[in-house]
Amino acid sequence: MSNKHRAVKVEAGKDSQPQQMTTYISRVTGVGNVLIALSALSYVFGFIVVNTYLATKYKIYNFEILNSRYIYSGAVFLLLCLLAFLGASMLSRRIDAIHDKSVLQKTFEFIFWLGAVHGLSTAIFNSLLLVALNRNPASFFGSLPSEIPVALWLDIAIVAFYFQIRLYKNKSWENLPHEMPFPNSAFTIIIILILTLIYGAQFYFFLPPSVGGGLPIPVTLVVDKNKIETAQNLLPISLQNPSASVYLIEQNSDSLYVLVGNQFNSAVNSSLLPIQIDKALIVGIIYPDEIKTSSFLDSNKITFPPTPTMTPIITSTP
Repeated sequence: MSNKHRAVKVEAGKDSQPQQMTTYISRVTGVGNVLIALSALSYVFGFIVVNTYLATKYKIYNFEILNSRYIYSGAVFLLLCLLAFLGASMLSRRIDAIHDKSVLQKTFEFIFWLGAVHGLSTAIFNSLLLVALNRNPASFFGSLPSEIPVALWLDIAIVAFYFQIRLYKNKSWENLPHEMPFPNSAFTIIIILILTLIYGAQFYFFLPPSVGGGLPIPVTLVVDKNKIETAQNLLPISLQNPSASVYLIEQNSDSLYVLVGNQFNSAVNSSLLPIQIDKALIVGIIYPDEIKTSSFLDSNKITFPPTPTMTPIITSTP
């Protein structure tokens, strides 16, 4: 090889190095942007899910901005949406393959493949739960009823996404007799928002917190001995026993939101009241070694104290 050729090769190598570095930086930047976008979406949907859950179940709100639970819960919700959308896409492709059959045959095929897609999506989700909870398969599937409501949400989401896909494929949107008040791209967002509210109000309650759910955690609160007198207004404690077993449902930087047995009304001693406790009253929280999904809290046991305006006033007659 001549000196001239060697010089050309060296120059080409020098030119390729900046290009490779630029390509590498652009790829890293692209991945970073995707992660930031996913984190933002997870936060937004998590915020909606958590506060919908708290408002509908316990009539409380937690608008604390910096809360990592929003991202975690939102990420799990988006994963469920992805499973539902993939299932709906599979169902749509199967229906496309039988477009020339009769309506009765299409209906039968739709029900059959909906069941198949449901089974596959549920199996995938339960497998992810099994890994996330690090559970023994025998004990996990023995406690499966607590996950069944989430499988029902998957059915609702699959059907919703299916009709959304069919609407776009058949261009039915353009054939509507009246112009819609929003573009067809907003239809998907509307579907996801509705699914978010349904999930937060009815299904988020059944998943353990370790997998982004809102299942109340049975914990033991240890109260500061110097503040027992104040805490006694909220918790069934005493100087001899400054700890109380409660269900932890939410917390922020200042407060704990818990469910505690109604100690003031023996007629409803099996019910649970949601209360807010200042963290300044608590010196420690004892968490369980394992949260069993088979013993999830019955939401029917949650009650709310009557408002002062509902209390009857007894007056004496002259």
